[in-house]
Amino acid sequence: MINKKILIIFAMIFVVLTFLSLSSTNVLALGISPGRTTLDFEPGLEKEIQFTLHNEGRESKTIILDVQGELASYIHIKEKYINFAKGETEKTLSYKVKLPNSLPPGVRTGALVAVEIPEISGKVIQESFIGATVAVATQLNVLVPIPGKYIETSISFSEANKDQVMNFFVSVLNKGTESIANVYAVIDILSSTNEKIATLKTNAASIKPKLGTELVAKWKASINPGKYTARVSILWDGETTYLEKTFNVGEMTLELKDVYVKNFELGEIAKFEILVDNKWGEEIKDVFAKVTMIRGSDVIAQFKSANADIPALETKNLIAYWDTAGINPGEYTSTLELNYEGKTLTHKLDTKISLNKIEFGGIGVTGAAVSPSEEKSNLSLLLIVGVIVLILINIGWFIYFKKRKKKKTEKKKVGKTSDDGDW
Repeated sequence: MINKKILIIFAMIFVVLTFLSLSSTNVLALGISPGRTTLDFEPGLEKEIQFTLHNEGRESKTIILDVQGELASYIHIKEKYINFAKGETEKTLSYKVKLPNSLPPGVRTGALVAVEIPEISGKVIQESFIGATVAVATQLNVLVPIPGKYIETSISFSEANKDQVMNFFVSVLNKGTESIANVYAVIDILSSTNEKIATLKTNAASIKPKLGTELVAKWKASINPGKYTARVSILWDGETTYLEKTFNVGEMTLELKDVYVKNFELGEIAKFEILVDNKWGEEIKDVFAKVTMIRGSDVIAQFKSANADIPALETKNLIAYWDTAGINPGEYTSTLELNYEGKTLTHKLDTKISLNKIEFGGIGVTGAAVSPSEEKSNLSLLLIVGVIVLILINIGWFIYFKKRKKKKTEKKKVGKTSDDGDW
């Protein structure tokens, strides 16, 4: 009895999953293009607009067309129901737009919606069930000019690093019924403390109704990397429109300068000092370092520093502690992560641990941890090496002069022997 119940439950789950799978497939089985059509308003305008329904699943289906939005009463469709035969991929259709003599100024919108009507046991379910089916839409926008002079504006930037040239683009659209005789923009560049750094002026232009133009200014970003603000004044025929937008120069980034440990003895708690340089023109908050010690494929330890704020263009020492009890000398790999502003900067460092020394490779400046006794003995070691070098040099000179003297003595002997032979 229990087995039958389990089988029934599994069968029900299978049916539900199958239904959900088919439903998710249907979501992708119906499409419409174009997604949007835009018209300029004209009193009494009549226009026929084509659109295409896509039957991506190639299954037989019935589609119902409906109009929605504030322009619905001006959109007329010839057929309300559209049938796809099995294997049929698309149908090109049209709807007619007939605009009134006037509409409120601005962008007026409407939409033609295509809804797939589900079938159960070969029967089409009517509109009362439409809300739970697949629907796609093509939008209609009608641009109605605003009486007199009226503009819409926006600003964009090209990305730049320090000392590179930036382009500022101010877009101006004439949405009014009258021409704009003269328009130009003045751009003030402000620091994060609202200090004015530079003032730029764009080219000037005139704009006819329903048209637009792009005003351009160039600027060499000879400033530190950071976040700045462009405060824009757009002057047009005695009027002024204001814009404001922030932008970045360079990228918010930190640089690992060095890692070292002082007074190190294996088996004790090691104090890692991690020097981090803020390359950004603003303070970076809540920075912390995470260190992972790896030997072979095994993670030996993980530890992190406290969070710290690093002022703009300054270096901060992050402190992290590691208990080296039970750690054996040898070759390790250290993964050091700098975490800030949702970002992670990772460095892999070759690490050699001995009884009183930790050496790091893979940083801009090689870091090393040394014991106090080793610090004191470094000078002595250098002196010993220097004395040994001097002794070797002296021995070399002694051997050189001894051989030279021996050669001279042998030459004299050879000379005397040849003289005796002549007699």
